[in-house]
Amino acid sequence: FQLLILYGRRRVGKTTLLKEFCREKNHIFYSAEQSNEKLNLEKLSAEIFRHYSETALEPFRSWEKALSYIEERQREEPMVLVIDEFPYLAMINSSLLSTLQHLIDHRLRKGKLFLILCGSYMGFMEKEVLGAKSPLFGRRTAQLHMKPFDYLDSIKFMDGFSQEEKLMLYGAFGGTPLYLQQIRSGKNVKENIIDALREFLAQGVELLICTGGMSVDPDDCTPGAIREFGAVIESYGAPVLPGAMFLLGYYAHEGKTVPVMGLPGCVMYAKRTIFDLVLPRIVAGEHMTGEDLWSYGEGGLCLGCPECHFPHCGFGK
Repeated sequence: FQLLILYGRRRVGKTTLLKEFCREKNHIFYSAEQSNEKLNLEKLSAEIFRHYSETALEPFRSWEKALSYIEERQREEPMVLVIDEFPYLAMINSSLLSTLQHLIDHRLRKGKLFLILCGSYMGFMEKEVLGAKSPLFGRRTAQLHMKPFDYLDSIKFMDGFSQEEKLMLYGAFGGTPLYLQQIRSGKNVKENIIDALREFLAQGVELLICTGGMSVDPDDCTPGAIREFGAVIESYGAPVLPGAMFLLGYYAHEGKTVPVMGLPGCVMYAKRTIFDLVLPRIVAGEHMTGEDLWSYGEGGLCLGCPECHFPHCGFGK
């Protein structure tokens, strides 16, 4: 028996990696849904029955029965069982982790099942699945924290660009594989940023957040790309430290107004920035204006206290 815990933020390629790993292996791959337990059990049952060509069985009524059925069928042959988006299931059923513990201790540990639990909720995976107080503590045989590509791996997606352009693209797109796949070698940096904004807008996103260089330096293409994209700029710059080069605009799309934010580099390292002040208001549906940002001129200095107490402090007040 093997138990692998795979976790990492969304879009870093966890599902792609797992599907590649399962290729040409005896496996069942189930991606949990953010619904109820009954529906998830029915869909997992359908995957299990499809794998074993069963047509006359009723859906399993518990996770224990579903996993016990697989264990009985796989006593002589290795099997990979992937449960993607595992936190959805564990948050629906608070006893699921204990159920898995009992199964591993009393049934699965002597079998040939390779169980992979995968999740994107970093806090949940680290505390509830990997933590010392987790029922699964001490039962995993491996864990992998999957992170975005570093610069050297990311530039492999950037054939045809100069070294300077690669640095700018990495600043704008980061190391997330999904975003890197959208880079087109036949276009310059600004055009690639504009295309990425349009692509995400077409997918129905309700908020666009851009990183990369946000200074007035001509080499920083992100502010110009946001403008050429068609966003109406409310403010480029704010009386806030950290975060003076913050940009806020809006783009009208299909009867909706989509906020567009350009984040300065400080959001990558500072504990608190203008992003902490603006994001909650934007997510709450407030249409912030330039005047709203300018009002941060009073209280807009983060003192960088050794022990941060935000929001219980004067920052942004």
